[in-house]
Amino acid sequence: MNLYIKLTIRKTTASLLLSQLLLLFFCYSAAASTNNGNDNNYKYSREYLLSQKVEFIINNGDLAIREFRVLGLKKTRLSYILNQTDTKPGDNVSAFDPHEFVNRLKRKNIFSDIEVLYINESGMAVIQIIVSEKFTIIPIPMFSSNSRNTAYGLYILESNLMGYGKNLFTGATWSESGWSGILGYTDHSLLNSDFRLNLFLIHKNFIYQNGDPEGYLLSKYKSRENVARLDLGYGFSSRYFFYISGSHQMLTVDDNYSKSYNIPESREDFRAAFLFNINSLKYYEYFYYGFRFNYEASEFIPLIKDSKRYYSTEINMDYSIKVLSFHRITLYTAGYYGTAHGIARKRIGGKTGFRTLPADIITSDKFATGTISYEFPFLKYNWGAVTLLTFWEHGIFSNEDKSYIFNGPGAGILFYLKRVAVPPIGFNYARNMETGNSEFSVSAGFTF
Repeated sequence: MNLYIKLTIRKTTASLLLSQLLLLFFCYSAAASTNNGNDNNYKYSREYLLSQKVEFIINNGDLAIREFRVLGLKKTRLSYILNQTDTKPGDNVSAFDPHEFVNRLKRKNIFSDIEVLYINESGMAVIQIIVSEKFTIIPIPMFSSNSRNTAYGLYILESNLMGYGKNLFTGATWSESGWSGILGYTDHSLLNSDFRLNLFLIHKNFIYQNGDPEGYLLSKYKSRENVARLDLGYGFSSRYFFYISGSHQMLTVDDNYSKSYNIPESREDFRAAFLFNINSLKYYEYFYYGFRFNYEASEFIPLIKDSKRYYSTEINMDYSIKVLSFHRITLYTAGYYGTAHGIARKRIGGKTGFRTLPADIITSDKFATGTISYEFPFLKYNWGAVTLLTFWEHGIFSNEDKSYIFNGPGAGILFYLKRVAVPPIGFNYARNMETGNSEFSVSAGFTF
């Protein structure tokens, strides 16, 4: 679930892309000459974390663990940290996997710094864990604007609810096209077990516009959307996750809206779905590297007479590799096949894999896309880091039995905040080589 600010501005020439690429080259040269190599990423590498443990065992023997001593906790519960260790007092030090433990904590995005030390106390081992907590209750004023709409809002996220690493979020947006509200809760360790729970309540009341890659509008209508969704899952080995999901959704068109044209039919459905996720990412100070895969198969059972049931299958995955001292190359691909019509079609423009398409107005029932990107740290500060990004995307999608190809380059600048539990703030520019149009976006917000 994503909450984001997005500003989309149409461009018709390649001048901005050229200036972005020149800036990227200049900044890369400057970064190469100014980076002093004091990189906090190394303390989270597998080699470093395991070498600490091996050195302790060589010098002291494979001692039994007396206790896990945790320092730096202000809000987080001690039991929450201890549940991530997969070992207990009495086990030998060799049974403890520091890299897996640190990755579990980094994945929660509630600690800005984690350190693991080993101490010999009277012939037994003390594993000392020192953490620095992020600010996790975050009020975010929201603003979004494009050529068709401007919206304002406020969202509040608590990513460490009651000190147990659970997420609670709520918020709303207002605009001349309507308003929306959301309430959500995610629990990645239900009752301190390997079960997982997600709950979302969503309301939208908007004027929607649908168009093509050239930006020409094909339909306009006003509708209300109400969704209640519950996911129940189970995780294996902290990498493999299975979910069953159920939701009720009402998509109701306002027939009294006088400016409508090409109006879709209203729908009310019960959705039953199966989800499977793989997450083998390795987390460092700001970036992650590794493999991630998501699969979702859904059946939508109509609750309105004479409506047809429809199905959808979606796959997305990305693989990131570490090069040149924690630079990142990422391969991303996504595919979707659905039999939905009209109001229930998926909106794709302006999202990852579709940055060269106009935001908000592109819908699709089938698509395939791939992106290759390169991102590297340019500047590092006490408050965070600035990174530079380049990418190329290539894809195809269909709508109303008509197919469109899109592809093109892009560049961006991202700001990562070290002490705040939110993803980076970013500026992105992309150019669609098929249409000759360009998109510029500004984004900031959460990923749940």
